[in-house]
Amino acid sequence: MRAHPHYNPFNVRNPSECPDWSKVFARSEQPLDLEIGFSTGRWLISYAQNFPERNIAGLEIRAKFIEYVQQKIIAGKLTNAYVLKANANTALAELFAPQSLSRVIIMFPDPWYKARHIKRRVVDQDFLRELAVRLKSGAELHIATDQQALAEDMYADLLAVPEYQNKYTRYAPENFAGIVTDIERYNQERGREIYRLVFIRN
Repeated sequence: MRAHPHYNPFNVRNPSECPDWSKVFARSEQPLDLEIGFSTGRWLISYAQNFPERNIAGLEIRAKFIEYVQQKIIAGKLTNAYVLKANANTALAELFAPQSLSRVIIMFPDPWYKARHIKRRVVDQDFLRELAVRLKSGAELHIATDQQALAEDMYADLLAVPEYQNKYTRYAPENFAGIVTDIERYNQERGREIYRLVFIRN
């Protein structure tokens, strides 16, 4: 299944459901992590398999991927993974209690270059402030992109929100989970740089 490169997030306002996270996972006491924009779910599925000691929720605005990834979760008997349709820019407060998330991952978000489309980006200062409320102290925010201009914009936004502290001097040196996405592999094969941001919730 191929991902459409751009989908207007304003087409999705409210989450399709508001799960009781204490009942969704087999082991609700495990740390709750979140991937925003899981697309075809390859990264999320691998993460759930590689980190069975953690729970992973996934938010996606493109409906065609929800059932597809749900079937992958069922087929893999992954009791630590759950996905739903939701816009992270508008639904965080409905979905997650304050200080409930241990790790958030955003892999290769749409860059939305045109000036009139920048408001569609996932990561901006308003989003980061709302996310900070949902993150536990010491929680990590991981972002990866192959677009330098977007990386610099997100870096500037993160520096502008005092609840976050950069784990590294600038960009992170490596893939923290060791899971390679299709976009990452495509760029690596062509010698192109991946820009990784890792910020800690104070």
